[in-house]
Amino acid sequence: MGRDALGGSLDAATKGRKDERIYLRADKAVSYGDLMEVMNTLRNAGYLKVALVGLDGRS
Repeated sequence: MGRDALGGSLDAATKGRKDERIYLRADKAVSYGDLMEVMNTLRNAGYLKVALVGLDGRS
């Protein structure tokens, strides 16, 4: 799924409830800039409750 489809996919998954919490997780291979672009995409789609989930470091 591309970033352009993210808002629509979340609308379908949350039944349009923009107050749903969205959990976002990324590993070290994802650049800070890419992570921020996704967060901005979520914000622009109206999803303001975004939680960052940390990885526990185990393999």
